[in-house]
Amino acid sequence: MLLLRQADRLLGLSAAIAAALPDPRRQASCDHDGKSLLRQRLYAIALGYEDLTFSP
Repeated sequence: MLLLRQADRLLGLSAAIAAALPDPRRQASCDHDGKSLLRQRLYAIALGYEDLTFSP
Protein backbone atom coordinates (compact mmCIF):
# COMPACT_ATOMS: atom_id res chain seq x y z
CA MET A 1 0.00 0.00 0.00
CA LEU A 2 2.75 2.44 0.90
CA LEU A 3 4.64 1.71 -2.30
CA LEU A 4 1.47 2.19 -4.35
CA ARG A 5 0.73 5.50 -2.64
CA GLN A 6 4.28 6.75 -3.18
CA ALA A 7 4.25 5.77 -6.86
CA ASP A 8 0.91 7.53 -7.29
CA ARG A 9 2.26 10.68 -5.64
CA LEU A 10 5.37 10.70 -7.83
CA LEU A 11 3.50 10.04 -11.07
CA GLY A 12 0.37 12.01 -10.23
CA LEU A 13 -1.90 9.48 -11.92
CA SER A 14 -4.91 9.67 -9.61
CA ALA A 15 -4.69 13.48 -9.50
CA ALA A 16 -4.70 13.61 -13.32
CA ILE A 17 -7.67 11.23 -13.53
CA ALA A 18 -9.60 13.15 -10.88
CA ALA A 19 -8.95 16.42 -12.73
CA ALA A 20 -10.37 14.90 -15.93
CA LEU A 21 -13.55 13.60 -14.26
CA PRO A 22 -16.34 16.09 -13.55
CA ASP A 23 -17.70 16.26 -10.00
CA PRO A 24 -21.30 17.47 -10.24
CA ARG A 25 -21.92 17.27 -6.48
CA ARG A 26 -22.57 20.43 -4.48
CA GLN A 27 -19.14 20.95 -2.92
CA ALA A 28 -20.46 22.68 0.21
CA SER A 29 -22.31 19.47 1.15
CA CYS A 30 -19.38 17.10 0.53
CA ASP A 31 -16.94 15.91 3.17
CA HIS A 32 -14.55 14.31 0.67
CA ASP A 33 -13.34 15.62 -2.66
CA GLY A 34 -13.42 13.58 -5.84
CA LYS A 35 -9.67 12.95 -5.76
CA SER A 36 -9.77 11.26 -2.35
CA LEU A 37 -12.77 9.13 -3.35
CA LEU A 38 -11.01 8.07 -6.53
CA ARG A 39 -7.84 7.20 -4.63
CA GLN A 40 -9.83 5.13 -2.13
CA ARG A 41 -11.41 3.15 -4.94
CA LEU A 42 -8.19 2.66 -6.93
CA TYR A 43 -6.13 1.61 -3.92
CA ALA A 44 -8.83 -0.79 -2.71
CA ILE A 45 -8.99 -2.47 -6.12
CA ALA A 46 -5.19 -2.74 -6.22
CA LEU A 47 -5.26 -4.43 -2.80
CA GLY A 48 -7.95 -6.90 -3.86
CA TYR A 49 -11.03 -5.28 -2.31
CA GLU A 50 -13.12 -4.99 -5.46
CA ASP A 51 -16.36 -4.23 -3.59
CA LEU A 52 -14.87 -2.02 -0.82
CA THR A 53 -16.42 -3.98 2.04
CA PHE A 54 -13.01 -4.64 3.69
CA SER A 55 -14.32 -7.72 5.50
CA PRO A 56 -12.14 -10.87 5.56
